[in-house]
This record gives sequence, C-alpha cells and structure tokens, in this order.
Amino acid sequence: MPDPVPLLIALLIPALAAAAVICAFLWTRKGGWESTPAAGAAAAGFGYLAGHIAVRGVPSLPPGESTDWIFYLAMAAALIGLVESRLGPRAKAIGRLLISTAVPVCLLWRPIRGSFEVWWTAILLPALGGAVFLLWTSLEALGRRRAGLAREFLVLLSVASASAGVLLSGSLILAQLGGALAASLGAAGLAASLPSFARKPRMKVAESASGATAVVLSTVLINGRFYAELSWTNALLFFLSLFGPWIAQTMATSRLSPRWRIIAEALSVLLPLAAALGLAFAASPSFDE
Repeated sequence: MPDPVPLLIALLIPALAAAAVICAFLWTRKGGWESTPAAGAAAAGFGYLAGHIAVRGVPSLPPGESTDWIFYLAMAAALIGLVESRLGPRAKAIGRLLISTAVPVCLLWRPIRGSFEVWWTAILLPALGGAVFLLWTSLEALGRRRAGLAREFLVLLSVASASAGVLLSGSLILAQLGGALAASLGAAGLAASLPSFARKPRMKVAESASGATAVVLSTVLINGRFYAELSWTNALLFFLSLFGPWIAQTMATSRLSPRWRIIAEALSVLLPLAAALGLAFAASPSFDE
C-alpha cells in the first residue's frame, strides 16, 4: 500500500493555499465579494500550483516529463480565468481553444513522435483537445447558474474519484496531483460559504475555476491513460461524470421540481463514477509488487 503521508501533504497544502486566497478576496472586497469573477480561478489555480510544488517540486522549463506540463498548463488556464470576465466572447473562445489544443499536444508529444500512426494522431489530438474545450465550457455554464454547494460537491466528487481511479491504476503521483485539485476546490468552496453564516451572499467561485478544473483533470486522466494503467473505458467514465450535471440541467424540463433536478444531476455523476471505480478496483495492480 502507498504511504499515506504524501497523500496528506498533497491535500493539506493546496487546501490551505486555496482557502487563504478566498479569505484574502473576502477581506479586500468587503461586501462586494459575490460578484468577484477572478476569485475561483485564483483559488483553484494557486492552490493546485502550491500542491504540485509540494508533490513534485518546481518543474523544469522546458518541462522534462509529462507531469511537468500539468503545472504550466494549469497556470495558463488559471491566468485565462483571471481575465476572462474582461474579454469578449471571441477572445475568450480563442484563449480556451489554444490551451485545450495544447493539452494533448504537450502531453503526448513523445509518443506521437515515437510510435503513433499518422491517422491515429489526426483523430486523437483534435478529439482530446475538443473534449477539454467542451468540459471547460460546460463547467463554466454550470458555475454560472449559481450552483451552490450541492452541485459544486458533485464536481468535487468527480475530481476526487478520478484521482482515486488513477491511484488504483498504479500512479501515486497522478493521484496526488488530482487530489491537490480536489483539495483546492473543496477548500475554496467552503471558504466561499463563510459569508453565509453572516446571512450575506455567498461568493461565486465555480465559474472562474472551471478552466483550472477542466485542464488539470484532463491532464491527469490523459497521463493516466497513456503513462499508467488507466483504461479507455475508465477514463471516459470519469470524464463523463463531470459532464453529468451540465447534461442533466440542460435536459431537465420545467416540470421537474428543484429536488428532482438535483437527484437527476446526482445520478448522472454517481452512476458513471461507481462503474469507473468498480472497474478500476477490479483491474488495479498490486502496490506491493
């Protein structure tokens, strides 16, 4: 079994960093925090980067390993999230498209040069880049609807479960990096709820955190698929679980009560996660080997 101490470090440091960022926004913005669009991007981005450094150290530049790329791609996504509210629709789409396209290219550059067929590369790279872009957009749309803690918890559950899945697939490092993202999102969400205790509006963090969430989780899953033992089926199920709440909200009719909408969204997350974790556990290698 893996040593639990590195996992705890990978969770504690990003959680503290993300919570500190949200508290700083609450302190400096006084009563205007609920409309602070950059808070989520800053908390998720800074929290994850702090966790990455705690797990892997500061990566080299240019990156030497595929996991090093996660740091710089996450930084780019967080920076986009910080300024997106000031960008027009076209500039926002171009920024997302560039980062989404860079994700599979940067992570898979070595196998592309070494062993991938041309036709497979022509299919794989646009498909993965498009999936990252769609995930980013869907998470932003979900956060824009003032999702609240219930729906943010579903996103957090997907990220945490995907981290457990790559751990079961034999990669402690990827699990720590995914856990760092989960800890950042969880701490940011809890810290953003502090104004609620004073009966004031809750800070919105999910919308601007969508870029860091989509990019980091995508890079973890892609690394798990091509450099660990994560199967295509499990990777797709984990990915689908993040689309679940957005799909359920989009397809839900006005006839459904808010309670049933939450139930539908929960099932759209829990069912693929249960299947993915079950398959990953059944196929997991022994850590003692």
